[in-house]
Formats: sequence, structure tokens, C-alpha cells
Amino acid sequence: MKLTILFRRMAAMLACLIFTIALMAAPTCRVVRYDENNGLSHWRVTQMLQDYGGIIWFATWNGLNRFDGYDFKCFKVSQDGNCQKTDDRIRNIWLAENGDIYCKSDEGYYGFDPEKCTFYDIEGEDNETLYNKLLTRYKGFWLDNLANGDLHHTDGNGYQWTLTHGGKLYCLNSRTGELDAYPLEVPMKELRFGYSDKQGNLWIIFTGGVYKMVFTDNSIEHIPQEHVTHVRSIFVDHNKRYWVTGRDDNSVRLYSADNRPLGYLGQDGKLHKQYTPFASSIYCIAQSHTGSIWMGSKPDGLFRLEETADGCFSITNLRHNPEDLYSLSHNDVYDIKEDQQGRLWIATLGGGVNCLTNPTEEHPRFIHKENELEGYPASLCKKVRFLHLTDEGIMLVATTEGLLVTQLPEEGGFARMKFRHHVKQPNTPASISCSATMDILQDSHGNLFVSTENGGVCQILSKNLLADTLSFRHFNTSNGLPSDVVLTMTEHEGSIWIVCTNQICIINPYEEIISSFDSNFFQRYYRFSEARPLQLPDGRWMFGLHDGAFTLNTERLRKSEYVPPLILTGITKQEEELEMGVAHHDTLVLHPHERNLTVKFAAIDYTNAELINYTFRLTREGSKNSKWNNLGKNRSATFLDMKPGEYVLEISSTNADGVWVDNTLAVSIWVVPTFWETGWAILLYVLIGLLILGAILYTYLYIRRINRRQHETLKAYLALLNKPDEQTADNDNLKPDEPTTPEMSEEDDRFMRSVMTFIEEHIADADINVAAMAEAVATSRSGLNRKLKSILGVTPLDLLREARIKRACQLLGKGNLNISEVAYQCGFSDPKYFSRCFKQTMGVSPTEYKKK
Repeated sequence: MKLTILFRRMAAMLACLIFTIALMAAPTCRVVRYDENNGLSHWRVTQMLQDYGGIIWFATWNGLNRFDGYDFKCFKVSQDGNCQKTDDRIRNIWLAENGDIYCKSDEGYYGFDPEKCTFYDIEGEDNETLYNKLLTRYKGFWLDNLANGDLHHTDGNGYQWTLTHGGKLYCLNSRTGELDAYPLEVPMKELRFGYSDKQGNLWIIFTGGVYKMVFTDNSIEHIPQEHVTHVRSIFVDHNKRYWVTGRDDNSVRLYSADNRPLGYLGQDGKLHKQYTPFASSIYCIAQSHTGSIWMGSKPDGLFRLEETADGCFSITNLRHNPEDLYSLSHNDVYDIKEDQQGRLWIATLGGGVNCLTNPTEEHPRFIHKENELEGYPASLCKKVRFLHLTDEGIMLVATTEGLLVTQLPEEGGFARMKFRHHVKQPNTPASISCSATMDILQDSHGNLFVSTENGGVCQILSKNLLADTLSFRHFNTSNGLPSDVVLTMTEHEGSIWIVCTNQICIINPYEEIISSFDSNFFQRYYRFSEARPLQLPDGRWMFGLHDGAFTLNTERLRKSEYVPPLILTGITKQEEELEMGVAHHDTLVLHPHERNLTVKFAAIDYTNAELINYTFRLTREGSKNSKWNNLGKNRSATFLDMKPGEYVLEISSTNADGVWVDNTLAVSIWVVPTFWETGWAILLYVLIGLLILGAILYTYLYIRRINRRQHETLKAYLALLNKPDEQTADNDNLKPDEPTTPEMSEEDDRFMRSVMTFIEEHIADADINVAAMAEAVATSRSGLNRKLKSILGVTPLDLLREARIKRACQLLGKGNLNISEVAYQCGFSDPKYFSRCFKQTMGVSPTEYKKK
């Protein structure tokens, strides 16, 4: 019996020890290896350095390698360059005061200009002087020269590391003062040289390449567990004990305020040192003002716990009873809240909301939709996940079918409760973003936030919570939230902590600051549970997971403030080869045949460069600033068919923790125009256009003038025709009082008078034709046609028809002839054809003309 007791005590002490060790924050080290498989030009690396701009350079047996955190670029001595050396086996390098890199090879010393990416001979200094400078400018450590061959390094978090020449890594334990061995996934052997960059990363040159060691502070402290379980609820009671419940193993664990494990709560109400399952999976815990502990389970209803003097609990199980109308409406209990009158409000996933009016009685009564809660919309909102009670006595209910809001009643009055139902409305941006609600939070400012299943977080803007329509403000992926799936929320230091499925987001709704912490920050993938995060008595916060829980000190949950410098790493103009020597360029010139441009860039960060996001904008001179374009992790921007002018390309990035920093790189781009795109060309275009426009206008006016003159000439010669009452037997001569005709040559005038005389003599002859007219004026038919078109703008037939219509008008004006007689006297053999011709010319029929 004594051995059993002793064994149990030892097991308890061991469990406490394991728990204490697990709660200690531990530093971590990530080792990355670089060799030919990663882009190094040779596995034999002899030396390295970091220049003033932050870029790291490696000396190898196959040239000089530049590394920007992403890619390696090798530079070798060019045969057509200014350097007389031809040896690319570089033995050593060091940084000159002007930013150039001096290289030592088997042939001697030479320099490298990082801006031009060219090698050159060093003049004016002998080898001994250069060698002495090399020795004084070393920034690293030769491991062979260190005491005991060990390299000691203090990382950015203050942890002290020791790397032995044999490749073993140790970290100084601040609690014990001993060196704890750090297991390495890749054995580190044949170490030769160590170098610390500006971010505190440690670089180790070994025989086969380079190791990069990135040190981080693991702020995560995992809760030890005997079984992997989904943590569903976290609760701190009045005695500052905290309770952690597991869904999969039905566990209920208690811990003291000083983090000592008190044991597992069993069905017998006792705390057991060994794992002991409870009666059911506990989904929520609450404590009433009387000290009673209430636990909601799935699927065994409600448990009431009363603590006894011996530290145990008496347990009462309250379940749904189909034969009792006032029993619990459903056995899946998700949340419990106590109002100001001491009543308990219970959320069930299947039976809606319940109210326990007399929690202290042995057989309490539950008020719900099946008895007195008549106004509850049971057909829509049976599944309730969360409840929130305000100081004003208003209850908000998060259901799978929308948000319910109601005023809590005074004593009794449940039948008069009115539930206002708020769901997502189509074409209504101010409505709630998703009807499936998850959690409700009221912050220290009194503002209410509702988390949704896939619509992000909604802030209630309406002052009157009991209004029929509420207005919401949305936080989702469209305005910075990394995920629309939100499980639960809590407030800490004025910010809202949002727990998504695989990350923690922090928003400040009053300053619109959003940041997130995901697997990249935690150095591990987590899947969070619906357990609301809770602050433990010692100030740490606990988060529930699908496979346990962890705690963290929020002081360590800080984003890096490192600002990585941005540099250009290459440009491509049109189809030309990539230019690499552009890191220090702030101006790019595109010649007339270069209108397509690709710009490559990088933010210099050697911890987690692959996590950096980029954005850019291109603004043309004289125009407003264009919008920023997010590139994600893409490190290049392409611009096609750029128009002539001056532009400003601005590039910005985050750091490795996803924080947008002030490191904007501005590059001026001048697109040189061709002559045809210059101002002189535009002036020439304007002049040519004006000339063409003037020519068109002149031609138009000239044609109008010719037409007007021909028309006037036609009218003048038609006026020479005698009226019927002025005709004589001899029509050889026209009437003497003839009108004046436009100026024309005597020859043309004689020609026209001959024509008009012929028409006058034969106007009543229906058989007259062009040939007879041409013969009368002694010309050919084509000559007659060409002459009349030139002088009058009409053909011979048109002239004859005009003359006949004019004679018809004269005869109709006298009024003593009928239409047929007028037609025959004017040379028309068909009166109907005459009427059509007359109306076509005069616009009215002969009859109408005669009436007028």
C-alpha cells in the first residue's frame, strides 16, 4: 500500500515537472544549406561578406556570387573587360571603403564594382598593403582559430548559442545554467568560417557550401496531454483555477493559479491525478454568482457542480425529458450565461434558447420555445452557438440562421419577448455579411462585434439594438482580414483578437490596423478550435486547438520591426538580356525602340525572405498617383508598350512577419520619344491637318461657287425664252429686254444662245432629241453634253426638260388651257408623264400649281 502511495506521489511530481518544462519558452534554430543545388556556382566557398546595402557576397572557386535572399548570381572576369586577371578561383574577398569588393586570387588582387558589375585592376597599392587591409577588415571568425574551436553567438532574443567545430549546437539554459543540446536535422561537419549578418543570423562556411542559421524565440508553450484531444472550452473560476476540457477524450482538467495540475475531474466528482474521463464531452463552462459550476455537454445536457469541503464536487445532471414540458429543450449545450437577476440562459444546438429561472433548486424549470417562450423563432433558429448579455438587459443570440436580438424580461414575461431576426440581405451592403453566426464580443468601448462562419467579422453600427434593421460594418478579406472564416474573438489591450481556422488575426477597428500570425510566425501549423481564448491568472493567454492547447505571453507576440532595404536586382528592356548591375540605379532610360520593360527587385531579408509580399505603382508625370498593385510574393513587374514621357515607379514590401514597412524604392523612368512623338512632330501634324482641312474647305466652297454660278447661268438663259404671248412668226431673234447673264466668254454666250434658240423653236416638238440639238449648234453629242455640263452643270436633256417645265408654268399661269393641252404644247406626248416630271421639279402637281 505504501509503495502504491509513493508511486502515485512520484508520478504526480513527474507530471508537474513535465508540465513546468513544457511551459518554458524555448529558442529555436532553423538551418538552411546552400550549395550548387541552390544556385551557388561552386561548392567550394572561401569567404563571404555583407555590403553596405545588405547584399551578401560569396567568394568561390568559380567566381564571385551575389545573394539577395532569393537567388544567386555569379560574376566572373570578362575577357573583353578592363581587368588583366583571368583567374576566377577567388581565395578571399573584403569590402572596400567605397563599397567595392576586393578579391584575392592565385594571380593577385583585383577589384569588383557592384554598381557596374565589372572587375578591374587595382592600381597604386602593392600586395602587402592590400593583404594588411584584408586582415583588418575581417568581420567573421575562422573556427580553427577560436578557443577550443567553438563559436559563441548571441541571437537577437538574447539566447546564447555555442557551435562546436565538430558541428554540434548548444543553447545556454537560463534556468539551469547548463548547455542544452539542440538537435540538428542536418549534421554540420567540416566547418571552417563563421559570419553574423545584420539581422543576427549566423552563416557557416563548410567544405561543401554554406549553412545559414536563423534563430527565433519560440513563444509557444504547449499544454501536456496524455491523449491528443480537441480542446473545446477554457474557463477560469472564482478561485483562479483554470479548467480545460477535451472533446475527444471527455476530459476535464483543472490547474491551479500557479499552473500546477490539480487533476482530471471524474464522473464521481473527484479530481484524479491520472487521466480519467468525465461523463461526456464538455463544450462550455460557466459559474454563477452563488459559486456553482455549470458545464454544458454534448450530448448529455447540463451538469451542475457544487464544491464540497473535501475539494470534490457533487454533480447533478439536467437533461431533456420528453415527458416533462419544463425540462431542457435539447441535450447539446453550447453556451451558458447568467443575467443580472441570477437566471441562466442556455444555448442549445437543436433546441434554441433556454432560461433557467431557479438555478439553485433541486428540480429547476427551463423556459423555452415549447412552453412559455412563445415569440422565439423555433422554425429558423434552433441551432444556437453563443449568447451575449449586455448591461442594458439586451440579449444577442448567435445562431446558424442569423442573429437574434431581444430585451430580457423582468420577473416572468417570457411570452412577451420579441426576437428580432437579422440575416444577410441581397443587395444590402449594410446587412450582416453571413447568416451563420459564431461568436459575439462587446469590447471595452461598448461596441459589439459578431463573427461569422464565412463572412468575416461584423461590427454593429446601430445605436438601437432593438431596431427592426441593424447596420453593420464588415471586416473581411476585401479590406485586409486574411480569412473570412472566424471561429471566435476576444479583446486584449484595445485590439480585437480574431481566431480563424489556422491563424490568429489582430485588428484595431478604430485605427484600421490588421495583422496576422500564422504558421510562418509560429514555425508550426495549427488548427484552432472554437474555444474562446482566455487569459490565465499569470497573464499568459491560452488558445484551444484541434489537438490540444498552447499558451503564450502576448509580450512576445510582436511583429518584427525590421525594415528590409529594397534594391533592384535586374531589368529587361524589350527583348534585351537581363541587366544585373542596377542595384544602385534610381533612373532608367528607355530609348525609342525600347517600349517594354521588366523590373526585378528584392527586399533584403535573410530570415524568411520567401514570406515577403510586394506592391508597386507606376505614376506618369503630371497625373495623379495611381493605385498600388499587390504582387503577393512575386518580385517583378512588367510594363508593355509604354508611352513617351517621365514616370515614377514606386515599390514597397512587407518584412518577413507580413508588416508593411516604410522602405519604398522610387525609380524614375524616362521613355524617350521618337521624332514622330515629339512636340515638333505634333506641331507638324497640326499644320498638315490644318492644310488638309483648308484644302477641303476651299474645294467645298469652290464647288459651291461653281454650282451657284451654273445655277444662275441656267436661270438666266431660261429667262431668255419668250412667253407664249410674246412669240412672233419669226423666232430668229430673242426678245430685246433680255436679262443679264453671268460673265462668260463670247464664244460660250453665242453657243448658249444657239442652244436656247433651238429649244425655243422646238419646245413643242415631242420628238426632239440630243442629236438634233447638237447638229443645230454644229457640235457632236458628246461635245454638246460636255459643254452644257461645263457651263450650266446639266445635260442637254435636263436643259430641255427645265425649259419645257418653265414654259408649262407660263401656260398654266394664264389659266385658259387644261393640263393635257399644256403638256402637248410643251413637248410632252403623255400628260401623265408630264404631271410626274412637273411635280418632281416644282414640288406640286400641275393642277395644284394652276389653282395657285
